[in-house]
Amino acid sequence: MESETVSLEYLVPRLREASRGCDLIDVFLEERWSYYCIATEAGIKAARQRMERGAGVRALSGEIISYALIRNPSLPLLLISLKRIEKAIRDRKSIFIVLGQYSKAQDWFVCPSKAKEALEKAFAFASQFHPAIVEMEGVSWGFKQKIEILRSDRNLTKDERGFSLLALKAKSRQGGGIGIAVRGAIGHRGHFTEQILKEIGEEAARRAIMKSKAKPIPSGEFTVVITSQDRGAFLHEVIGHYLEADWAQSSGYYNLLGQRVAGPWVTLIDDPTLPKEAPFYCIDDEGTPASKTLLIEKGILRGLLCDLWQARQIHLPPTGNGRRASFRYLPLPRMSHTFLAPGRYIEDEIIRSVKRGILVRSSMGGAANPQTGEFHILVLEGYCIERGQITYPIKSIVLVGNSLNILQNIDMVGNNLSPAHIGLCAKAGQIIPVAFLHPTIRIRVMSLVKEEKAEEMLARRFEHLKRLINLI
Repeated sequence: MESETVSLEYLVPRLREASRGCDLIDVFLEERWSYYCIATEAGIKAARQRMERGAGVRALSGEIISYALIRNPSLPLLLISLKRIEKAIRDRKSIFIVLGQYSKAQDWFVCPSKAKEALEKAFAFASQFHPAIVEMEGVSWGFKQKIEILRSDRNLTKDERGFSLLALKAKSRQGGGIGIAVRGAIGHRGHFTEQILKEIGEEAARRAIMKSKAKPIPSGEFTVVITSQDRGAFLHEVIGHYLEADWAQSSGYYNLLGQRVAGPWVTLIDDPTLPKEAPFYCIDDEGTPASKTLLIEKGILRGLLCDLWQARQIHLPPTGNGRRASFRYLPLPRMSHTFLAPGRYIEDEIIRSVKRGILVRSSMGGAANPQTGEFHILVLEGYCIERGQITYPIKSIVLVGNSLNILQNIDMVGNNLSPAHIGLCAKAGQIIPVAFLHPTIRIRVMSLVKEEKAEEMLARRFEHLKRLINLI
């Protein structure tokens, strides 16, 4: 990272001196350019570009964590933070301090022309798809980031990353029915091809129209087929979060290490090193090299996703999954690119095996409880299966259940894989890019609940996404 005022190399001797009496001290230095744009077909509603620099200085000492957040860091500010953290270590206290001030010149109320043009094209594709589309709103967000990490136990490491996302919400009105749908995709280095924008616009419109024609289905227990096309939250929310070390301890998964948690057809992996997928990174936000982590092997729980602090608490090796939204936050154990290995069934065979059930092509994360393992997932696009045949689209429903119970009820795994879904994950107020994919799977029995206000629930999720992006 080029900087006129900060070179972390100067801190090496001071950092090692300050770390005496604790497990670790690290410095996370970040330079980030980011933008967001929120618009409707009528024009731009909100926009921002931001360039900022910041640093986080953290000390780990047993179960005690101290942190200094530094805005516009300089060498004097970093030395002050180390001095105060050093005192906290001696006093066996946890502190959180904020140093430095933002410069007002760092924010511009300007929409990047590429983001504006991309949203306008997506709107055009959606409105041209069908005249029933009556309302649209879109979000474009992205960042470029340079980081440096210096640890008291390791040499200086560096990485550069980038990410861009465009999401479109479409509303249809047809024959007295109203449908709302959301579709998003990532760009390549901030660029969205014509084909991607066409897919976003037309798919959002198609789903919205389908929802306006959908039929209700009663609450109850059904066999559920989650297709490989599900660009949603099932794998991520229902299984992945509970294998992050902090959640694994509270939900009980930690106590099941080495034991069978699923059938032998279930193998789950997290791997941030895949170069063709986002989020790809060489080191995590603690300077630990990225690596492939085997979580579940043929039904046996083999590992958990760990950051440095959680790894020390539960005596497991760090896995390169210590991630944070920015220098403002402490790192947490987070997923990167999580995928379920293919099985042996073709998708049609799985569908034909269902006498009465639900097929899910798209879902969205609702909520998951780290204490109990309970979750609920909003189905955005679902269909009724009767006697092995897909019959009609259903109105929005919510899948509910317990993580471990659902994992044990996966009884068929397909041999198909669609391209990874790359999106955003919010945890403890931090939003980061993640990727996940799975083949078509069958859950033998699962509870469904009618959601009378599903469209409002989806709209609230979209508003929540906008608020989170505004905070980054």
